[in-house]
Parts: sequence; structure tokens; C-alpha cells
Amino acid sequence: MREHALVMGLEGDQALVVGKKKSGCGSCHAEAGCTTLSMGGGNREVHVRAENRIGAKVGDMVVIELSDSQFLRSSFLVYIVPILVLFFFGFLFQNLGRAWGLSSDAAEGLGGAAGASSLLLVFFWLKWRNRQMERTGLGLPIITEVVSGCPEEASQSGPEQI
Repeated sequence: MREHALVMGLEGDQALVVGKKKSGCGSCHAEAGCTTLSMGGGNREVHVRAENRIGAKVGDMVVIELSDSQFLRSSFLVYIVPILVLFFFGFLFQNLGRAWGLSSDAAEGLGGAAGASSLLLVFFWLKWRNRQMERTGLGLPIITEVVSGCPEEASQSGPEQI
């Protein structure tokens, strides 16, 4: 994956960059109303940390790249793992409740509570893992080049404070 972004700040060997959501989003009929990448805020800008191996400066328009394997690994962790954990612990505790002699409704309640609790724990774990990855630089996109021209989609609105 290659995207254009604007460098907004520097922190050690990492850069804070902002870009516009696009690629797959451009082909979707709900693109204008989609809030998938903006956490529900409707903002089309995406703020990301990236490894700054080439020494880009604040205000530079850059190209950031993320390997396909890293993108797939991250997508799996964010989308698939929580669903698997939810179902696994939900079914496990529902069956344990039945084995412990609970009524059907109580066993289903236990399974639902266990599934929801485990899902919550997975989200906390993902947040912790994301912070670890940002701290170590593991899995971050990499700034591969500074581009001279400002792409149209990145120059239409001014950058926001990160």
C-alpha cells in the first residue's frame, strides 16, 4: 500500500503524518458518509505515525508505504481475532454453564457475559499492542520518499493539529 501524506510533526525517528482516506473507500457507494477510518467523526483525514528513515521535515509531502503482509496481519488482528474470541468464550462458557447444571437461560447469559467480557479484554489488548508497536516502530508504515508536488486530495483542506 502506497499513500501520500503530509508530515505534521516529528518525534525522534518517527513522523506524524496526515493523509486522506481513499483507495478502497473511493469505490464504495457510501464513501461520503462513511466513518470507518475516522472513528465516527466523519473526518476524512487519517492521522498516522510513520518511520522517518529518509529524514522528511515538517510540511513535506511524502509517500508512505505499508507492506501487504503487515496490512493483512493488522486487519486480521483488528477484525477477525475479536470475533473469534467473542464466539469461542461465549460458546465455551455457555457449555460450561450447562455442564454445571445451570438452566438454559442462565447458561446462555453466562456465555453472553463471558463473550462480551472477553471481547472487551481483546480491545484493551489491541490498544496496548498498538502502543507497543508505536513505541518500538514495529509494523509502522515507512516514509519512502518526499514528493515535490502536493497531490490534489492532500491539499484541499489544511492540516489539523495532531
